[in-house]
Amino acid sequence: STWYEVSRAESAAAKASGAKYINTSSWFCVFKECPGWIGNTPIRADGGHMTLQFARQLGPLLAEALDRTFAPARKSS
Repeated sequence: STWYEVSRAESAAAKASGAKYINTSSWFCVFKECPGWIGNTPIRADGGHMTLQFARQLGPLLAEALDRTFAPARKSS
């Protein structure tokens, strides 16, 4: 299966269970192409794991996505 198939299945499972899902495909891929490098940063350490360097760069994106996804729920609590 492709990464996109897995992502669609995860999204469907989250929706079916009432969970939140953050689509991260744009963090890794552009026009369905997923490069091994972005600038000078390697993306994948192997076929399924990202490098520490890339994970550190994604930290701010993840924090922002989590805030967007869960902040409305915290405000209404």
